[in-house]
Amino acid sequence: MPVSVVDTNPTSLTYNTVIASVSAGVSPVGVAIANPVNRNICPESQGFWKGHAGLWPVTSLMLGGRTYTEDQLLMLLSTSSGGNAALILAHQLIATKLNLDIGSNPGPISSTVTAADSELAAVPALPTVVRTDTTAGQAMQATASTLDTYNVDQLTPNCTPFIAP
Repeated sequence: MPVSVVDTNPTSLTYNTVIASVSAGVSPVGVAIANPVNRNICPESQGFWKGHAGLWPVTSLMLGGRTYTEDQLLMLLSTSSGGNAALILAHQLIATKLNLDIGSNPGPISSTVTAADSELAAVPALPTVVRTDTTAGQAMQATASTLDTYNVDQLTPNCTPFIAP
């Protein structure tokens, strides 16, 4: 018996939603979940996402294992980092995750996203302060720099420009 699979957000690279209809008394044999399609959309900068919240493909993101609402994320993007490595990293990670959710290529950046989430998970919830002159702060800045390189489209050659829906 064929099973219907529905992805409620076809641009999402983070979540798949599977809805299966199975007749009473019938046990499903197996379920296969295909990876989301990578459309290789060019990434956009954190400044772009800060100024275009209406184009966000999601209403919340997880940073460091914690869920932040769109309003909280916009507040973080609007807060000057002023020597705070946690905010420097958060700004870039927000942009990266939004880029991935619109279909940007995750290949060049997936391990850096994991590192960024780990670094933010090791400190209190945002907006926490991690000074840039500490060991943790220097690591966060290095990770943020790699994310920024991705977000300004230096790691995704031959990508397709983002066109707002």
